[in-house]
Amino acid sequence: MRIRDLAWRGDVVWPPEWWPAEPDFIISKNGVLKKVSIQDIENRYLQVEIETAKGPSWGVILLEDPDHLEILYQKLKENLYRPVTEIGDLEMDLKSLQKYGAGPRAAGRRRDRSYQRFWSPQSGAQS
Repeated sequence: MRIRDLAWRGDVVWPPEWWPAEPDFIISKNGVLKKVSIQDIENRYLQVEIETAKGPSWGVILLEDPDHLEILYQKLKENLYRPVTEIGDLEMDLKSLQKYGAGPRAAGRRRDRSYQRFWSPQSGAQS
């Protein structure tokens, strides 16, 4: 499965909606993946940062299955500094959960699979 085919609640997750690091920056979708981290506020999600000619921007990726989130995290870490336009075409093998240490071992990290609440990085509040 390609990264651009992953979805959360029916919406594709790549590319994420980008927010500029500074309020007056213009968002550019052409850049390179600079950083990826797993966040765990209410639910686990990925925070990704890109570097563009117009400055840094960041986005958030949610997936319903925490094991898939772990695999996506590792795949993105392996492809830091790759153009954002190429990342969506990267293939992920969601069946090989053991490759990245996901699967039964990750089950203890599952908190809330419903994703009813989401931390909005733009507003700094839950929506």
